[in-house]
Amino acid sequence: MSYQLPALADEYQFEKLVRDLLRRELDDPSIECFGRRGQTQYGIDGFSPSNSSVTFQCKLKDIKHNNDVKIVNVLKNELEKEVASIGSLPIPPSRFIFASTFKNDAHLQLLAQQLSNEFVKVEYWGWETISEKIWRYATEFIPTYYPYLPIVSISGFRQVTITEIERAKLGGEECQKLALDYYRINDSDELVFKVVCNDIDIRNDTILDLVHKTLQSANQQRSLWLVANGGFGKTSILNRIAIESVSTYPYVFILNLEHRFNNNDEKALLSLLKYTVGHEPCLLCIDNPAANPDVLQSLIRQIPAYNSQVNIVLAERGHRFNSLKQDDTLVHFHGEEELEPIVVRNSYQQRKNVYQKLFSLLALDSEVSNELIPKGLNSNLGYVNATYSILLELKKRRKIDYAFDWSDFDKLTRDIPAYKGAYKYIALFYLYGVKLPVPLLEKVCGADKSQTNWLLERMQGEHNEPIVIQHYRDADLQKRVTLRTKHEIVSEIFFSEYPKLDKTELMLDLLSSTDFSDPFVVQAFVNIFGNKKVYIEQSQHIELGKLAALLLKEPLAQRVKLSSKFYQALHLGLAWSFLASGQEHQALSLLETFLAVNTNSLHVRTELSKIYQRQNKFEKAEQRLLEYIELDPKGLHPRTELAKIYQRQNKFEKAEQRLLEYIELDPKGLHPHTELAKIYQR
Repeated sequence: MSYQLPALADEYQFEKLVRDLLRRELDDPSIECFGRRGQTQYGIDGFSPSNSSVTFQCKLKDIKHNNDVKIVNVLKNELEKEVASIGSLPIPPSRFIFASTFKNDAHLQLLAQQLSNEFVKVEYWGWETISEKIWRYATEFIPTYYPYLPIVSISGFRQVTITEIERAKLGGEECQKLALDYYRINDSDELVFKVVCNDIDIRNDTILDLVHKTLQSANQQRSLWLVANGGFGKTSILNRIAIESVSTYPYVFILNLEHRFNNNDEKALLSLLKYTVGHEPCLLCIDNPAANPDVLQSLIRQIPAYNSQVNIVLAERGHRFNSLKQDDTLVHFHGEEELEPIVVRNSYQQRKNVYQKLFSLLALDSEVSNELIPKGLNSNLGYVNATYSILLELKKRRKIDYAFDWSDFDKLTRDIPAYKGAYKYIALFYLYGVKLPVPLLEKVCGADKSQTNWLLERMQGEHNEPIVIQHYRDADLQKRVTLRTKHEIVSEIFFSEYPKLDKTELMLDLLSSTDFSDPFVVQAFVNIFGNKKVYIEQSQHIELGKLAALLLKEPLAQRVKLSSKFYQALHLGLAWSFLASGQEHQALSLLETFLAVNTNSLHVRTELSKIYQRQNKFEKAEQRLLEYIELDPKGLHPRTELAKIYQRQNKFEKAEQRLLEYIELDPKGLHPHTELAKIYQR
């Protein structure tokens, strides 16, 4: 429920607020503030270059120290004066909005009516009116103009401003505490942002200077990828890019797609880019883009239609970036398809500086530091791996009293025997970047609700939580809770410390405890077994293909069939496993057999089409995609696939037809326009 917001105290902020409101109210992102202080303004503070009939004037009043009668009289005089002034404009407006931080007032509203005529309509917006309009766009406006107010904002999203940077700066003792949290591999968004704002990280001069140089030479729209292995400091670099770009870009944002970014979040972000940013340059930094490839594709394809001044920097692991390329889900803005990603590397001197800072924080003597620093200088190890190796060695030597995350978890569960040792299940799921649903952990451990609630409360009360707890509500407003380790590499290190743990057996424990009729729990398994990149990658933690084959045999298959989504994911996973080992015939046979029974499957048709294309069996590939369109007449993906097939056969008119259908269904789609341009060139 909305409530009366306090009036803004800064004149410039008030003008920007009214401007942003009008951009949305009139669906006109070109509305701008007019001139600057000291210039003749002809009675207006803002106007629309594309629709000069609309203008506005803002009056910020001290409502605390003046009585209402005095303020009304002043505003009356100003309103009459400003209305008279707008007649001097080269093109007189037909609508003039007089906005004030003073309350709605009948005298001012009546005067506005009296000053209106057949040529211009005059309106008075008092603070109640403005406050009401702000609440219409609360998720966009409250974080920007009232950052201290609690409001549900865009998930995983932050605007970076000079004010935010200054607010994040800490004192000496707080800085040291923050640094130790950081070196304990805590990669939460808030912590990393504070770390960079306080210069706790070591700046990667080579990479950052290259990024800034590339962005400065870029066209209005450009997507730039930063790629490295896990634990090489990409997130810190991305935050530093954002913070250092505040002086260059009027608007800078960071978005972490590992958070649950939904349709409402997407609409709010696109609206923000269109109406708040308008036609000003903007930098959007996206972390973990491969965590949600569908959202990534949708955003990058739509952004050009909402704003033509956005540059995007994306940070991702190398294998995930390659998976996006192999799976045809990598999309760009214009002209940078040939631009190679910037590979993040850390120089010898930089790594040395990082670990000298760590040793200083731990107050280690120079003899121990010199002995251990080679571990940190191994360029094949990411910072996370190297740091954990050093800390583990120091603990073994009893140089530090340091509890690792799994040790902290065991301490917290001392009074709950059911959960003792449960860290391994959370770590297992996060090896694949998937969060473990709490109901599944509860069941596999044999715990009850009261024990679970007690554990979650204890962990969230810890200063340095051993695992990350995430709460959200689904589309049915059901409360959902998931758990993950602080970093995927932390999961890897945990299993390297406990090599006797059989990961396949742990996965079977979880599967045997699963209620396959529960979509929330099953989706976590779909995210693992139905993820193509897991089968494309060289190293696997578990032979998921063999496990999928086991689950598809009776009697296990009867339980699995309770979830048609997971049943399909297992077939796709097993097919990808066959393809990875060169067994195309087995993959085709498996998917065709599945499709014969599950005739409405769209995803299986797409995968079959790709296999047939690899075999140059274009007629069969085309057939499966045409069936897809028959089942889903608005399907976009099969049309782009058909266009590829036709281009490979030099059937350019057919390819053009399918892409034009795509554009008719989705006029804002960037990909079909790019493909059409290639066809016309050929």
